[in-house]
Amino acid sequence: MTKRFVTLASLAVLSACGTLLDLEGYNYVDDAVGGAGATGTGTGTGTGTGTGTGTTSGTTTGAGTGGDVGVGGNGGAGGVGVGGGPPSCNDDTKNGDESDVDCGGSCPKCMNGDTCNTATDCTSNHCVDGRCCNEACVGSCRACSNAKTGAANGTCAFIPAGTDPDSECTGNLDCGSNGLCEQCGLPTNPPGGSCPSACDSCTGATCFINCTATSSCNTITCPAGFDCEVDCDGNQACDSATVSCANQACNITCNGQEACHDLTVNCGSELCHLTCGTGSDVCNGAAVNCGAEACSCQAGASKPSLSCGLSCGCQPC
Repeated sequence: MTKRFVTLASLAVLSACGTLLDLEGYNYVDDAVGGAGATGTGTGTGTGTGTGTGTTSGTTTGAGTGGDVGVGGNGGAGGVGVGGGPPSCNDDTKNGDESDVDCGGSCPKCMNGDTCNTATDCTSNHCVDGRCCNEACVGSCRACSNAKTGAANGTCAFIPAGTDPDSECTGNLDCGSNGLCEQCGLPTNPPGGSCPSACDSCTGATCFINCTATSSCNTITCPAGFDCEVDCDGNQACDSATVSCANQACNITCNGQEACHDLTVNCGSELCHLTCGTGSDVCNGAAVNCGAEACSCQAGASKPSLSCGLSCGCQPC
């Protein structure tokens, strides 16, 4: 049989590759030496652009018996990079210490309307009701969230009349239309001014609108700044009409056959009342959509429907 020889250099190569071979039938020049440990290099990516390099050397010495080839060591793990800003500020996700998506906390400041935890989260330096606000929004019956005011998030506005979501008013008071705590059903003094063209006449700050002929008033719009008195007096005078009240008290009176048949009343932010007087079917099919203030109706057999909504004092007929 022909004998074959393996040089030490060849074994070193095999050992460096981490390969175990069954070399039966070979004569080994030096079969007791293990392979050299391999050197590993890794690259780790951290925040920013940092990289690291780790090195681990391993040495295994083969036993003399049988001449096993040594196995090289595993490569070292890559280092952890350092440097750069938090990557979470640009991932379109609210995470870390952000108060809103990619803003607040250690990220750039948030715009008005974004959620916030403290004033330092906001470019305006005002955090009100959990929103970055356009102003400090101090005082009762004011807020900076859509849920409380109905206005856009981030815009300070009055809380709707007849409500008090933060329990700022004491006793039986609620927020009024002017940002002050008021008693429900308490009338306010309108500013008035020159009598608007929508009125047939004015007395002080009260506007009078008279509807006396059949369907003479299809659309009735009460002017802002005036209490509004609408008189539907005559058969079908306000039949299928719509009355839109403004920001002051609104009172509608109906007399005559079907005078206010299918009438729709959209109340404003102040007191609202519908009186169904004399005449057959005077208020059949009429509907009153209440505002935040006291809302009521008075009627005999022909009654309108009332949708109370947020009214602080709703009194159906």
